[in-house]
Amino acid sequence: MKVLVFGASGYLGLPIAQSFVRAGHTVIGQTRSKSNAHKLASEEIVPLIAEPADPSTWHHIIPQVDCVVDCVGGMEIAKLCKIILDTVVAEASASRPHGPPLSFIYASGTWVHGDSINELHGSRSDSTPLQNPMPLTAWRLDHEQTLLGLKSPSFAPNVVRPALIYGKSGSLTAEWLAGAKAGEIVFHGRKEARLAMIHVDDCAALFVLVAENAFVTQGLIFDAANPYPEPILFILDQLALASGGASVKFSEPTSDYHKALQSSNLLRPRLAKTLLGWETKKAPFGEGMELYYKSYLASLN
Repeated sequence: MKVLVFGASGYLGLPIAQSFVRAGHTVIGQTRSKSNAHKLASEEIVPLIAEPADPSTWHHIIPQVDCVVDCVGGMEIAKLCKIILDTVVAEASASRPHGPPLSFIYASGTWVHGDSINELHGSRSDSTPLQNPMPLTAWRLDHEQTLLGLKSPSFAPNVVRPALIYGKSGSLTAEWLAGAKAGEIVFHGRKEARLAMIHVDDCAALFVLVAENAFVTQGLIFDAANPYPEPILFILDQLALASGGASVKFSEPTSDYHKALQSSNLLRPRLAKTLLGWETKKAPFGEGMELYYKSYLASLN
């Protein structure tokens, strides 16, 4: 396949692009800067310097590819996702009126499941109805539904929802890793929190499987999470130990971001394993903390 990855130099986008390359596919990686383009080229990824908000810089690529992956980031992510979707659908309709459909995978997130810590039998899966998404990501739920409603002979949409991603430079968990390095880990949330998590490499592998099986998976949503959520107390205890004795402090979450970050997602994803044989291979965050903390420190250099 030939695959276009939006956000290919980002924390999730780069491992996704690398995973496609390792699987033997040709990958075009969108990035905004020449320095990142050089990095992509060194990974055997064809760099495309383009601005997602300006389709004139990239729309001509769409008829040439078999799959598009949207894991774009930034402060205007909702706006960018809409621009990408609208343009890709239009190009696919024009270039593939009779099929085969263009595969499109949107990277959403499991925070659309909301917080289930206080629910009786609160475990959730890919097929659980969504009613109370975290405010920070409520827009993603509408975008998912819009995307899936556009399925047609020329367009085959999928949604992959990564849980809280860890590994390497840390992504959102870097806040805690940086605190450990400085001597104090601050968690804005409850001690009872249990977090749905996924290693970035395991997550990337699922994107490849979904794309390679697009004729079977189109129209489906896949939660990408480890089999069991992790207690935040264990995670932070292991981080304090790995750092050589950092203190741990709990405080009330005051922003929508921290309310989402501490939300308990008691996820038990099943569809990716049942349909695609996908299984996580990396150690859970707390269990592998010594390795993950050292990896984070190395990434700072």
